[in-house]
Amino acid sequence: MGKETDKATRRNGFFRDAFFPARNDKWTKLFLVGFFSLCVFGFVVVLEKETDGSLVYPIYTSFRDVPGVTDEEVAAIEDLQKRRKGFVYAVTLSTEAFYESSGDIGGYSALFCEWLSTLFGIPFKPTIYKWDDLMDAMESLEADFSGEISTTEERRERYFMTGDIAERSVKYMRLAGGERMFTIAKYRPLRFGFLRNTITLELVSPFIEEKFEIFFVNNYEEAYNSLKSGQIDAFFGSSVAEAAFEFYDNVTVADFFPFIYNPVSMATRNPELQPIVSVVQRALENEAFYYLIQLYNQGYRDYLRHKLFVHLTQEEQLYILEHSSSDNAIPFAATYDNYPVSFYNEREKEWQGIAFDVIREIEEITGLRFVPAHHLPIEWTVLLRILEKGEAAMITELIRTREREERFLWANNSFQTDYYALLSNSRYKNVTAHEVLYSKVGIIDATAYAEFFRNWFPSHTNTLVYSNAIEVFNALERGDVDLVMATRNLLLSVTNYMERPGFKINLQFGRPYASTFGFNVREEVLRSIVDKALPLIDTAVITGRWTRRVFDYKSKILEARIPWLVGLAITLFCVIVLLTLALLARLQTEKHLKVMLRERRKDLEAHEVFQDKI
Repeated sequence: MGKETDKATRRNGFFRDAFFPARNDKWTKLFLVGFFSLCVFGFVVVLEKETDGSLVYPIYTSFRDVPGVTDEEVAAIEDLQKRRKGFVYAVTLSTEAFYESSGDIGGYSALFCEWLSTLFGIPFKPTIYKWDDLMDAMESLEADFSGEISTTEERRERYFMTGDIAERSVKYMRLAGGERMFTIAKYRPLRFGFLRNTITLELVSPFIEEKFEIFFVNNYEEAYNSLKSGQIDAFFGSSVAEAAFEFYDNVTVADFFPFIYNPVSMATRNPELQPIVSVVQRALENEAFYYLIQLYNQGYRDYLRHKLFVHLTQEEQLYILEHSSSDNAIPFAATYDNYPVSFYNEREKEWQGIAFDVIREIEEITGLRFVPAHHLPIEWTVLLRILEKGEAAMITELIRTREREERFLWANNSFQTDYYALLSNSRYKNVTAHEVLYSKVGIIDATAYAEFFRNWFPSHTNTLVYSNAIEVFNALERGDVDLVMATRNLLLSVTNYMERPGFKINLQFGRPYASTFGFNVREEVLRSIVDKALPLIDTAVITGRWTRRVFDYKSKILEARIPWLVGLAITLFCVIVLLTLALLARLQTEKHLKVMLRERRKDLEAHEVFQDKI
């Protein structure tokens, strides 16, 4: 019993002395507790999830909250609140300011004025002028502020101006179907028009290599008349000016290269309104510009919606009203293996691709609501039946073929252009069109690829039919077929998404095809709405994001493991350190016990000597 108790005491003493040493060594205790806490903290930090990276910025709702506002500015603005019932904010007809069907002004300028009204507690009313009338109104103080004036040294001497509240690219307008400018430049100087009292001319002139004559116009109406009469070959203006030409069917708008941006400011000529400008400038310097970017994007979406609805028929507008809620959403079918147009990402458990991004943009512009007609991936032949029966109103992509002409409808506008091609293993020799006849070719059942291959090579007999892209590429990898009839996009699907290198375009055909939505034959109204919405969407940007994307899930899996490996390493390090400290403490304890035993032995020996003497 005594021995067992002694062992237990020594064992407990070992752990006690190892982690909380004797002699009330508080500094050692604090060190160990702190070290252990640091290890735990390090482990947690390593495993901590990243934030979503969303930008956080202030939204000022009172001028008093803007950092740096002085007492003098506060007093001046409070005086304006008492004396002024509102301010006139002068703008031109543009993508930033346009007349809605209700007669109100919509767009970024209207949203900006709403923010100013809230910020200062005084209504700011956007008012549309022609350009020359706007400048006269600013000079005569008929208009209090404007968001149309670019900053120059000369104007800063005449106006009180903020920094940039918007940046506009330069575009040029021409009559549709007119003679090309490089052809005109061969026999005479080009004739270009510019708005008077703008800086557009000095922005673009260094980048125009051809000889040109300059014609100034006072407003956009005069610019159009000059184009129509042939007085000018092109009119240069800011990107927002396209709204002033949208009702002219014979005008085309194009970007000027290189991209040049013309920033505009909030400006006033009235000295008593300078405190307003000063406070807005302070807000801009304190990240309010990020909020203005949000307002600008929202305003431009409002413009696109306005531009679309101007061209919609009454029947189309009624259709949108009927299908603008999730309760009556439009069902659409989606291909699950057609990267980058439409595919089901098994790793992320969601539908993705160009078509889905474009559909989201269509929803944003039109107000329509779409919903997948099926939740699970379905084979192509089944999808066609769903579309033909009307269980789905639309499909993410349908190639137009002779056999399908009477069965479906198509949008005239597309979101991507692709090319037919024969794909092969990267080690397989390059073939000519003649050699295709002697090659084993894999085709996907019921696809346009298969139909075109049979039309182009009617005497080809050595073909194997597969139900989907995965099966046909597995066959190609095994060597069951030499070539696969597909498109360039399908190669992207295998290499970028499936992460299966080793394939190539062996023979590309010169015939392109337009990727676009297909519709049930009874969905003419929906087809027309989508067809009108597609030109308003920057499909080139969406397509570029997907065609350049590489998923590289193997690297992502490795990256996901790194925090755990680092966390494990930290934990092991902490355990080793703690065990080392425990071992050192044990050695110290044993040394202490040996000293105590020697002292005890000496005491016993001294006691025995004393007893012998007695």
